[in-house]
Amino acid sequence: MKKIMGLFVLILLSLSMVTAAHTESSLEVETVVDAGVTPDSILYGIDLALDKISLALKVSSEKKVAKGLEIAQERLLEVRAMLQAGNAEAAAEAEAEHGKALTKIETELETFDAESSQEELETELELEVEVEKHKERVKDLKITIKGDFSDEEISALVESILSNLEGQTSSLEINIKQKKGQTKITIEQEGTDAEELEDSLEESLGIDLEEEEEDARKDLSQAEQQITKAQEKIDSEIAQGRDASVSVALLLEAQESYAQALVAFEAGDFDAVEDFAEDAWDLANEARKGKNFEKEDSGDDETESTEVELELDEDDSKDKGKNKDDSEEEEESEEDVSVDAEVEL
Repeated sequence: MKKIMGLFVLILLSLSMVTAAHTESSLEVETVVDAGVTPDSILYGIDLALDKISLALKVSSEKKVAKGLEIAQERLLEVRAMLQAGNAEAAAEAEAEHGKALTKIETELETFDAESSQEELETELELEVEVEKHKERVKDLKITIKGDFSDEEISALVESILSNLEGQTSSLEINIKQKKGQTKITIEQEGTDAEELEDSLEESLGIDLEEEEEDARKDLSQAEQQITKAQEKIDSEIAQGRDASVSVALLLEAQESYAQALVAFEAGDFDAVEDFAEDAWDLANEARKGKNFEKEDSGDDETESTEVELELDEDDSKDKGKNKDDSEEEEESEEDVSVDAEVEL
């Protein structure tokens, strides 16, 4: 077994040397789609060891950082797999390894060996984009997993795992921003406008376009959530016997705007996505408002109303009749008094 492992390490070393000799120095992070060996496997320790070896064999800071991000992706997938399997303790183990992977990236940034300040800034900009993608993966995990555990103790552990993942990623994000700030100061000291250089690098790297796409995705997500809330509100009001026709019409308009936003996104027209998604959100939000819901009238209500009115009319008639009788009695009494007075005279 030891001979097999030794041979495997030598092959891995050889492949890494070849790769290092023929790849460019820019940050290239591959997307990991499979969790592979998970913490509930007896082979998990070997998997971690191989990742450490692979990371150690990278000959440049860019390669080490890129590999570190790939390892962090794998650990995040392991967390998801274990939580979906209901194994929170194994998920916690993967979460701890995720934190270690990101900490190693932070350590590597401290001794970054870029050939120039411009190259260093370029790598930091690329790294910011990759970390933002990782943050979105963490958020997606939190949305899909949160609330799936009924046991209070396990639920608390899951909350802790998800919170730690967010904290670990945010820590790296802050570290990169601070490092980028220091690099820009150095660039200014070298006589170059750091802001202009940053804008130029972002344009050449296509980062502005990536940010626009990410913003468009967020706009679509917010519009979709608002439409879902509007639909739930309408269903609830209809179940209570209220007229929701106004809100239904608004919701249909919102859904139409959302569909147009999706078409614009596919076409890469992110400005149009923002406009259509905003319209969809506003319409869906309007559809949720209580003033659009009215209680439906029924025949029974009209009958009850008529009966109440009739009763009131009868009561008024009775009161009027009673007052009339009282008045007549008073008049008769006055006449009797008058007659008695005449008799006495």
